[in-house]
Amino acid sequence: MSIALYVCVVQLHSQLHCFATVLVGMRRASFTLERTTTMPGTKHLRGVGSKEQRQYEHIKQSAEKTGRYGGRAKEVAARTVLKQHKEKGHSKGE
Repeated sequence: MSIALYVCVVQLHSQLHCFATVLVGMRRASFTLERTTTMPGTKHLRGVGSKEQRQYEHIKQSAEKTGRYGGRAKEVAARTVLKQHKEKGHSKGE
């Protein structure tokens, strides 16, 4: 094999290796991202679990659908969930 051909093969191999590394990194990043997000397009309410997050979304959507609380649907939903969370004796992050 000529040296020029050998150099081309080595360069191609290193480029493929870099491409494969990027793909694996992307898979890991997307897997991590999928595990940490709750629902697409929603903002996570800090300091509560997934059950309280679903409750927040339900209260917010219901209030927006009925037109209740005007433009304060998010605030009222968050305050309601956090109040119930606190009454249950939970601290932030539980």
